[in-house]
Amino acid sequence: MQDWVEQAADHAAEETDNDDYRRVSTHDLRRCWANHLLVEGNISPRIVMALGGWSSYDAIEPYLAASTEANIIE
Repeated sequence: MQDWVEQAADHAAEETDNDDYRRVSTHDLRRCWANHLLVEGNISPRIVMALGGWSSYDAIEPYLAASTEANIIE
């Protein structure tokens, strides 16, 4: 999985001429995925914990805090 992420990050960096993509990791994607499900998808934290392998609510709680502008307006 990590190799795929590195390859995709390298490709994105080359396509956009933005080397920031080279710093993307599987950990970043996992956090982004959790935040998307929790904030955008309004999925239960317990479900996200089970799917993502988090064993404590404290570990996933920081991803609940970041709301999007669309959610705020709604």
